[in-house]
Amino acid sequence: MTITNNNREQRQGIFLRALAQGETMARALAQAGIASRATINAWREKDADFAAAYAEAQENAADLLEAEARRRAVDGVDEPKFHNGVVCGHVTRYSDALLLALLKATRPEKFKERVEHSGSIDMNLTERIARGRANHAG
Repeated sequence: MTITNNNREQRQGIFLRALAQGETMARALAQAGIASRATINAWREKDADFAAAYAEAQENAADLLEAEARRRAVDGVDEPKFHNGVVCGHVTRYSDALLLALLKATRPEKFKERVEHSGSIDMNLTERIARGRANHAG
């Protein structure tokens, strides 16, 4: 179906709602019956209101992902325990990796990766490259 001025706003709305609800770009396009990302990019370039709504939809989707990461890191996920093929209980699993990612995002000054360099560098990069080439050539 061709996108016309009559159905463009409807398709944009369907696309933006799907994107805001965490759908992938491909699924949001499919739900709205939009053939390609190029259409979205063109709308963003030509329509400031659509561009703002697109940015807001992406923020909403990011919020959903962050909330899910927090849930898995802090609240955990219940996993069944089996004995002889029968569920005999549950255990809650937490994600330390997600917790650390959230901490790095919210408190980078405290949790960012740190690299320490010991020793001194007494020559510039050009000299080091020249020495390395000389060592390999001879």
